[in-house]
Amino acid sequence: MHIQSAIRKRALRAALWPRYLVNRYMKGCAATGPPIFLVGCGHSGTSLLLRVLDAHSRIAAVPYETKFCFSENPGSLLRSFDVWAIAEGKPRWAEKTPRHIHCIDKLLTMRPDAKIMILIRDGRDVAWSIQSRTGDLREGINRWVEDNRAGQSYWNHPSVHVMRYEDMIESFEATISTALSFLSEEFEEGLREYHKVHKSLYPRSMKRPTSPVGANHEQYRNWQVNQPLFDGRGRWKSLTEDEKDLVKRIAGDMLIEYGYVANDTW
Repeated sequence: MHIQSAIRKRALRAALWPRYLVNRYMKGCAATGPPIFLVGCGHSGTSLLLRVLDAHSRIAAVPYETKFCFSENPGSLLRSFDVWAIAEGKPRWAEKTPRHIHCIDKLLTMRPDAKIMILIRDGRDVAWSIQSRTGDLREGINRWVEDNRAGQSYWNHPSVHVMRYEDMIESFEATISTALSFLSEEFEEGLREYHKVHKSLYPRSMKRPTSPVGANHEQYRNWQVNQPLFDGRGRWKSLTEDEKDLVKRIAGDMLIEYGYVANDTW
């Protein structure tokens, strides 16, 4: 999988250069807008938000999780994102690596003008989703606690905007309008129809695989982010009572704190 991903990235770079040269030197395009980083616990809606932002006329989605914060040469990768935005004919880009929630300081040090968007989702649904992929519910709920605690200290930072997956589903236009206002961008008609222009965000086919797990996971996600907006809330209700008790023991207090459980009533 890593070899295929590397091949795809090289192919992307080769394909974008002609567009970059035309847009940069013939049309005068430049990546002048502040960068956007989408972070949070995985399975919280970062891919969905990236697809929505990519449908905006001024924002280009970097088409893979770069994990550049953990690379040996992050500056070079950042410059390549500018190239991608120009090739797309847009003045700014958005990059999604959920695990970057653990290096927000580094993001803001490298790009002080950056806008960080933290996605939050009901930990029970996140744990259910991760279990569906890995078979490990405990891993899923522990990851939700760890990742969200890492980002929580930045919630009031002026360069950070926190949004909930559930709000995006329930009140799409209002939620996205608020997010775009934070980015100093205008809401545009058609953002909800992002799926009508197919985009590949993972190094796999966009066809729905027979199974969403294992080697098929990235292909499934590629198919998923090209579907219309759908409601993924409440899937945790299919957990067994023992599984619900496990989630409650690990994250019950935090779920109450975040407003997902009222008065410890499940």
